Amino acid sequence: MQDNAIYRKFILGTTAAFIILFCLFIFFYERYEHNKAYFRIKEHAIVISNALWNLNPEGSEEYLSLACKSHKYKKIVVFDTKGNIFQSAEGQTNGWGYSLFTFLRLMPELTLKSDILYDKTKIGHIEAIWVCDVIYVELHVMLAIILTYFICYLNIRLIRSKNLLEKRVAERTKELSIVNLSLQKELEEHHKAREALKKSEEQYRILIENMPDVLYRTDIKGRILFISRSSEEITGYTIDELIDSRISDLFYQESNDREKFLSMLEQKGYVNNYEEELRRKDGTVWWASTNAHFFKDEDGNIAGIEGVFRDVTRRKMLENELRQAQKMESIGRLTGGIAHDFNNILNIMLGNAELATYEIPEGSSAYSKIEAIKIAGDKASKIVRQLLSFSRKTETGLEPINIVNTIKDSIQLLRATIPSTIEIRQIIEPDIKTTVLGHQTQIHQIIINLCINASQSMEEMGGVIEIDVQKVPSSFLEKITHPLGIDMADFDEELSRFSPNYNIKTELHVEAPTSKEYVKITVTDTGYGIPPEIIDKIFDPYFTTKPVDKGTGMGLAVVHGIVKNYNGLITVKSRPQYGTTFTILLPLVDQPSVDIIRESETESRYNGTAESILLVDDDELIVEMTSEMLDRLGYRVESKFDPNEALKLFEANPEAFDLIITDMTMPQMTGAKLAEKISQIRADVPIILCSGYSSLINEDKAIEAGISAYMMKPVSMQDLGETIRRVLSKKGA
Repeated sequence: MQDNAIYRKFILGTTAAFIILFCLFIFFYERYEHNKAYFRIKEHAIVISNALWNLNPEGSEEYLSLACKSHKYKKIVVFDTKGNIFQSAEGQTNGWGYSLFTFLRLMPELTLKSDILYDKTKIGHIEAIWVCDVIYVELHVMLAIILTYFICYLNIRLIRSKNLLEKRVAERTKELSIVNLSLQKELEEHHKAREALKKSEEQYRILIENMPDVLYRTDIKGRILFISRSSEEITGYTIDELIDSRISDLFYQESNDREKFLSMLEQKGYVNNYEEELRRKDGTVWWASTNAHFFKDEDGNIAGIEGVFRDVTRRKMLENELRQAQKMESIGRLTGGIAHDFNNILNIMLGNAELATYEIPEGSSAYSKIEAIKIAGDKASKIVRQLLSFSRKTETGLEPINIVNTIKDSIQLLRATIPSTIEIRQIIEPDIKTTVLGHQTQIHQIIINLCINASQSMEEMGGVIEIDVQKVPSSFLEKITHPLGIDMADFDEELSRFSPNYNIKTELHVEAPTSKEYVKITVTDTGYGIPPEIIDKIFDPYFTTKPVDKGTGMGLAVVHGIVKNYNGLITVKSRPQYGTTFTILLPLVDQPSVDIIRESETESRYNGTAESILLVDDDELIVEMTSEMLDRLGYRVESKFDPNEALKLFEANPEAFDLIITDMTMPQMTGAKLAEKISQIRADVPIILCSGYSSLINEDKAIEAGISAYMMKPVSMQDLGETIRRVLSKKGA
């Protein structure tokens, strides 16, 4: 503000100075021109005097004419002494500028006079009307002054502007320096942020590329816009194959499945943990758990879907296995619930049938009918044992057996039942030593059930059943328990012997144990195979696709139960129209095998010698039947239906009894509890515990509890006599 005031004062001062100078110039310049004009008119008078004296009036007129033209006289007149006009001349006065300046009095007309003298004597005078045209010079001077003023003004303004500009530049430079420092800091922060963003993006990229889940984004029509690299391993497609492809065309088996997913997504705007079956590039099915939602464009319109899906195939397999185990457990509980009562009924039936044979002549028709009842009862007993076996509710006495000999015996039995159109091949390594902890009868059940199923699938056209037995190392488990397939090379080799042209589709059912060395039993057929949609159900009890006259559906369930009870493993792989292969792995033991030979025993070897036995059972029919058996075997029997009464009887005279036989499941007191209390009274008394079935005790637990022997009902007279003699002989020893 102060600078502007000084500048305005300077401008006003210089302007006033220029005006004053211009006015002084006009004043003095006009005086100067007037003086010149008077001086010139005197010169004209002298020239006219000389011309007239020399009698040359023509020269005088010509001079006057030249003077008008050269000195801008409007008119010039020469008068004699009497005032008469002697000569005159007129100048040119045309031009609008001349007239305008004359009218405005900017070019005043002045009359100039001078005496004409000759030898100092006046001979006349001269008058001239002179146009004072100093205005032109003044205008030029004024223009020059104005131009000079403006040049000076502009220079001053320029200098001032320069100074202001320099000042502003300095100020701006200072401001820019501050801003520059701020920008440098911002640039450094931006650089750091960019590096952090780049690092974050790299970490995000590595995370996305290495995470097992698949991130994806599709447009509203389902075309894939982005998908993470983990999709290649899960789906079998490359990223290039996936991008711009429709997700429904690649992964969905049925269009309805995709519509269900989209319908749920439209209803809620998102889906969480939505599980669905998808297919890979090779056609195999896998399970995906999807979380997804819509995303919108800048205008707020739905642009597509983005989400993440996870391969949960393994989990679904485990869930299926869990459901299978739960079903087995429920069937086991159901089986255990009926086994006790059913075995008691069978015990009564078979015991009384056996007793009846002693009262009926051997050749009579009644005897044969009773034998038929015994055979039927034995079959019923075996069915109950099968039920308990697959549900793992029985604790069968396992002993080291040579499984190769047992399998060969089973094959011999099979040849009589399998049609001649079906060939049975054995591939068994010579001199192979394979000892497992098992039971011969159950090994027979495994081989016979698998081969009967195989033969029924080849009844119409015939075929081949191949039974392969070999030892395998523990590393074989790593192949056979792989979640995506088992030993495909071996499977190719197995089926190629029968069907050289085929495509493999493998389905698995795996129960994985832990062991070091195994015997692998493979049963392969060339039948019509197992459809993929039912292969997960084949080990379910009572599940079957056979007609009513072809079986009950228990065979594979029994096999499954036996194998699991042996801590073994069973798998199945099949392709419809090409055949099926069952593979069983059983752990080997380093023990010598025992050949169990049931010899016919004569009654004299297990008859009693009037020993006293206390018999306790809550079933009256069983008590009567067992009492008669013991009487026939030569024992004295005291029986009770109530365990509390039996305990009181024993307490009254503990030394009166040589042996206690008690049922396990009874009201008010179990047989195990009764045995415990009897042992507290008399520790050396032998006790035999009988049970149709109980989840509370088995043979091992009974022996640990001090019980001498454990018997599963139904009990034959021979088994009962053998057990009693063995127990009493141990006591005598």
